[in-house]
Amino acid sequence: MDFERRPGYATFLPPKLFSLSENYEETLSFIYDFKIHFSRRKPLICEDGVSRQTYAEFSEIETLGSGAGLVLAAEIHRYSQTRPGKIKVQDHQWAEGVRNYFIDTGLFNLLRIDPHEIQARSRISEKREALRYQSGRTLEGKDVAELRRRLQELAGQPVGKRVLVYNAIAEAFKNVDHAYPRWFRSWPYPSSHRWWTSGFWEPSSKTVGLQLYDQGAGIPRTLPRQSQWPRLLRLMEPERSDSGLIAAAMEYGRTSTGQQGRGKGLAEMADWIESSGSGFLRILSGQGEVTYRPGRIITRRDFDANFDGTLVQWELSLA
Repeated sequence: MDFERRPGYATFLPPKLFSLSENYEETLSFIYDFKIHFSRRKPLICEDGVSRQTYAEFSEIETLGSGAGLVLAAEIHRYSQTRPGKIKVQDHQWAEGVRNYFIDTGLFNLLRIDPHEIQARSRISEKREALRYQSGRTLEGKDVAELRRRLQELAGQPVGKRVLVYNAIAEAFKNVDHAYPRWFRSWPYPSSHRWWTSGFWEPSSKTVGLQLYDQGAGIPRTLPRQSQWPRLLRLMEPERSDSGLIAAAMEYGRTSTGQQGRGKGLAEMADWIESSGSGFLRILSGQGEVTYRPGRIITRRDFDANFDGTLVQWELSLA
């Protein structure tokens, strides 16, 4: 906490590199700080005995990962829904790239801030074009089709085989349907049953990205309650880690049909990457992260800190 930066406030600072793939622990720590401090109804009693309001200093962020940006936007959105009025932002003090990214993705629209209240942009970034944030509760085919269409319009060209892209996104949406079971209790806000999406297009490298996030129970907690659990256990390594469970679910989907290229479940999310021959699919949930690359190359990481919900990220080259 910094008590000098903004007099009368207890300011908590994010890492300069705000990325769940490159700076997991510090980034997740700030997200949890955001949840804790902004769910509190009363001012914070600081170590010096002074009562202060808390302030999240976004101006410290220099580099913002697309997945981490979506998770942060979702937290801000959830917070805004629990408070009357509008959230005050000092976006003119933010790093230009971070500020432009949030403007392009429509964060301020999610927060119901009128465009004329946003500080004017100095220029438009030419490196990356962002897909506007979208959030909802419905899980219908039209949501999948609309998201695929919006991403293709952003790129100005097909982003993959139509059926494979549709099935990949549809499976990720189906996972959201499992993410909010009746027994699940979210913290610190009531369960929203929401999903959030964003994406990007980099013209210079012809790279397209898509992210889907939910604040549900997470894949490692929901899979044991599904019918394929006994088969998944046979595919898992002895330690039964979260990353091992996600990887096993992906492998089960690829082998259960008995036909090459005919996966189901989490494997369908990987078929888009496999077909393109480039990029990766990354799934972060619970304490595990699994990254899938063409050629059925799967890498895993496990963390001490738990990630709430599930973040699915696709990134591939259209060159």
